[in-house]
Amino acid sequence: MRGRAASVIRTGAFIKQHLEQGPAYIGEIHRALKDAWRAENQTRARADQVRPPTYESFGKYFRLCRELGLVELDHEEPMEEPPPGGPLKSIRDGKIVESSRRYYRLTARGSSEISAWEDPLAALGYTRPAPAPKKAKKK
Repeated sequence: MRGRAASVIRTGAFIKQHLEQGPAYIGEIHRALKDAWRAENQTRARADQVRPPTYESFGKYFRLCRELGLVELDHEEPMEEPPPGGPLKSIRDGKIVESSRRYYRLTARGSSEISAWEDPLAALGYTRPAPAPKKAKKK
């Protein structure tokens, strides 16, 4: 674990808990995680507040969960309102298609697994490099 603050709201445990309530899309889960961190930060001194993960880093974490088979696609729905400028496009299976909202659910493995939620990189067999030695200060 990188720091004490991360032990308060663990991203993997949060995703699992959110999906236990039913299928959800990535943006919805990320927004709920940010809201949980905002509530947590209100109880902390300004200097001790923690920034929640960005959408990009959260998306990477979620992709690891998909690779591990912890979550799977439940269904897709068209976007409620296309943004100004027209509908968004995505690339899926090498084809350009209109974007849709993708809802995910827990798999049987995701419901029973514990360690993969805590550290998906380790569960996939990645090892973190040792930290670089600190350079001596010049005088």
